Amino acid sequence: MSGAAREPSSVAITRRRLLRWGVGGTLLLGVGSLVWRARRAPLAEPAWAAGPWKVLSRVEAVIVAAVAARLLDPGDAENAAAPDLLAVTRFFDRFLHLAHPEVRRDLRALLGAFDGVGPLSVGLPGRFVNLPLDEQARVLVRWERGPHPMRMGFTALKQLSFMAHYGRDATWPALGYDGPIVPRGYAGGEGAWFDPAWAAADGDDLVGADGRRRKASAT
Repeated sequence: MSGAAREPSSVAITRRRLLRWGVGGTLLLGVGSLVWRARRAPLAEPAWAAGPWKVLSRVEAVIVAAVAARLLDPGDAENAAAPDLLAVTRFFDRFLHLAHPEVRRDLRALLGAFDGVGPLSVGLPGRFVNLPLDEQARVLVRWERGPHPMRMGFTALKQLSFMAHYGRDATWPALGYDGPIVPRGYAGGEGAWFDPAWAAADGDDLVGADGRRRKASAT
């Protein structure tokens, strides 16, 4: 997905910010999810959508893959790695599994709202996953440049897609990155990639006065 004139997606999405993104965001998730359930058209689910998944439903898995396909489309970029949509979806599912229940709820609601309301935001019928590729791109640009709740939703989907994609070794050569200087997991085991603030009762409690992040306490 090419960059827009403005840079709303450069704002980091913290757990607190996602959960407190205002009345507009609450309405977007709530109303969007209702609209999605009421008017969603049939969806052809590929065989891989059956999972198994820890959190995602089959339909949610297809939505994640459709969004990631547009956000991570390398276009004409030389030597850029094509996205592994199954790997991205598995990453998203694992993230939801580890995340705080409120984050998990909001991100799943966001998937439904984006699939159902996203096309309406640019005057299109149907659901995002069934749109032609150029119309899917229109929806993403609209959310990237739209009102604050839309931008927050777009940023959450973009950040998770990018985390999943650029965590793959195959994407590093195009970036000129040689890889980490320490073995994988050296700094904290298999889940070291996951920011503990997303799983804490209140993510802000894990940031001390010095700005450094503390280890999450057991719950």
